[in-house]
Order: sequence, then structure tokens, then C-alpha cells
Amino acid sequence: MLMVAVAGLEVARLSNGIPVLIENRPGEDTIAFCAMLRTDGLSLDEAAGLEGVVASWYSGTEALTLSRLRHLAAQTGGELTIRTAADRFVFAAQVPKESFGLLVSVLAELWLHPDLRKETVADGGRERKRIQLFGNEPLSIQIRSLARDLGWPEAVAPTGDERRVRAAYAKIFRPEAAVFAVVGDVNSDAVIERLNRSFGFWQGRVAGRLQAQGSPREKREAEVGAFVGARLVGPEVGSSELAPFLVGVTALMEGKGSVLGRTLRYERAVSYQFGTLEAVRGGRLEAILYAAFEPGAELQDGTLLEEIRRAARELTEGDLTRAKAFLLSQVQFGRPGGPLGRSVPRGQVKPAEAAYSHGWWQLFGGGLGGRERLLEGIESATVSEVRDALLASASGGA
Repeated sequence: MLMVAVAGLEVARLSNGIPVLIENRPGEDTIAFCAMLRTDGLSLDEAAGLEGVVASWYSGTEALTLSRLRHLAAQTGGELTIRTAADRFVFAAQVPKESFGLLVSVLAELWLHPDLRKETVADGGRERKRIQLFGNEPLSIQIRSLARDLGWPEAVAPTGDERRVRAAYAKIFRPEAAVFAVVGDVNSDAVIERLNRSFGFWQGRVAGRLQAQGSPREKREAEVGAFVGARLVGPEVGSSELAPFLVGVTALMEGKGSVLGRTLRYERAVSYQFGTLEAVRGGRLEAILYAAFEPGAELQDGTLLEEIRRAARELTEGDLTRAKAFLLSQVQFGRPGGPLGRSVPRGQVKPAEAAYSHGWWQLFGGGLGGRERLLEGIESATVSEVRDALLASASGGA
């Protein structure tokens, strides 16, 4: 049974309970489809197993099928993306309308019947490295390794242990951890019928739910290569404190005009690269703030976490105005975590970004209308609310 929840967006559930969010856009030539799994309860071993599952998708005949879908997507200005992050697994594609059935069939074959033999995982891993260069640059690897040292399952290599790969698949690929989102010129009933035909019977292989867990609370700072990072444990997704926290993180570290950007890059000339990563861990939005330091450079106050606390106490209305303008003009897609981000101006959200956003909010508890409530919260956040959110997230007992 379909129910109109907000203008232009419908929600339904397949026979096995998987939620499907559908945004109908009459006149669109392509359909964007996003299948997402929540994985914020993974250990490093389980994350390595998941990477093995993903690698297997690129092997043998499956690689040829994925190549065909990638070609179809490229013809229409879309793309096919398979990626893992600290809190989610994402399969996303934008293809011609007439190829939607093929897309669902390919995903169902990979999702429900993966070839998890050791040699298949190894072959697929090599193919994946060949065609997916993003994220494999030395600096990117250092940043993701920093996140791993702070408790996130990032920069994890696929395991070669077939038993661990199969165990990870059985634990992670479950209906209650999944969400599907479809955006395009579609008939909602036809979409549900097609997805039900391929996925409605699926129950997973192991009973029980993957338990969400946070990062280890005792480790809040790390250093990898030239990078130093600090982990902030933010509020629960969907809570009223989420907006002030995001505004604060943006004010501190997003862009050259940010508070720490000005301090570290221009006033002290000790850091040449800085930024943030965000992911949901244990139901809370965590942020890792990182900076690369010149050889021999040191922070005046001793640690990046202490620098963050100092900067939080000194935030001004001007800092918030800049941060809010940045957040309110951007929409999340492609950034490694969080409900907001980069690339597409608000009001011009492309189908792929919209599908991802719908899936993210459904998966992580914000619910329908969560994104809109967050944007309202960003606009109304005060200096005191932002300061309190940052200091709470940077405290050792958070």
C-alpha cells in the first residue's frame, strides 16, 4: 500500500518489509536507483568481509554486466557507483528508463546470489582497483587510515578468508538493514511490482539484526603520516541538536574561510590541507576533523582536539553566517557521510542525489521530512547552541 507522505514522495514496503521511497518526476528520461545497507555496527573484520563481498561483484561475468550498466549510465550523463563507508554500503545507478528492469535484475543477482569463492574475490578485487581510482590516492588513503585508527571501519582491505567473507555477507545483507529509493518518471505500482518480483521473497541467511555500535570512546585523536585527526561524537540523527553540530563543524573546518582554516593555513602557516569526514556510528553523527602539518610544525595548544575546543569558545555570528550559507546552498551526495554536503545547489537536486538523500534519511532514522527539518534547524541555530554542541562532542566523556 502506497502512502503520499510529502509532496512528490511516496513510501511503500516490499513483501519482506524493505522500505521503498519513490519520487515521481514526469518528463525525466532516466531513472535513478539507490540501494543502501546500514553498516554502522561493523567491526574491522566484518568490514574486511564486506569489502570481499563487493570485490566479488566485479569478477567474471558479473564484471561484464556491470560494465554494460556503466556504459548505459554514461550515455545518459549518469553513473553507476558501488561503495562502502564507515556506516553504509551503497549501490547507486542512473540509467535510461527502459533499462530499469535490467538494473534491478543485475542487482538482484549480485545481491542475492554472489559468488564468494576466494579466487572470485581476488579476481574481482583486481578489477575493482583498475576501474575505481577515486579514494586510492596516497593522501586519501592516509585520511581514511586516520579514520580507521579512530575506530571507523575505513580503508579496510578485502579479506582473502572465504569463511569471513561468507559470514560478513550473511550478517550484513538483510532486509531490515536495507532501503531502496527510486527517482524518475515512473509508475509507483509498476516499480513496487518489479522490485517485489526480485526482492520481495528475500529473508537473508541469518536471523537477528546487526547491532549499531559507536566508535571506541577512549580514542579521540590519532596521527597517520602528515595528518592529525580528532573525532567528535555528535548528537543522534534526527535530534534537534544535529543542526547546531553540523553548523559548528562547518564553521570550524569547511573551506579556507573556516575558523581553523584561517588559523592553521594563513595566520600560523602550519597546515596545507584540512577537512572533515562524517559518519553515523551507534545512531550518532560523528565527525573526524583532520589537518596535514608541515614537517616540524606544531599546534600552539598541544593537540587538535584542544584547538577545536578553543575555536568553539571563540565562534562569532560572522562564522555562523558563513557556515549556514555554505550548508543551506548545498545538498549531500558523494561526501563520505552526513546528511548534507556538496556539489548541487538547493532546489536543483538531480535524480541521483535525490535518491541517495531519500535513502539516507530513511536508513538512519531522520524519517520523511527529516532533511527539511534539518535545514530549518540550520537556519535558526544560535551561537550558544553551536558552541554547546561542539564542546559536548569534543568532551572525553561523550
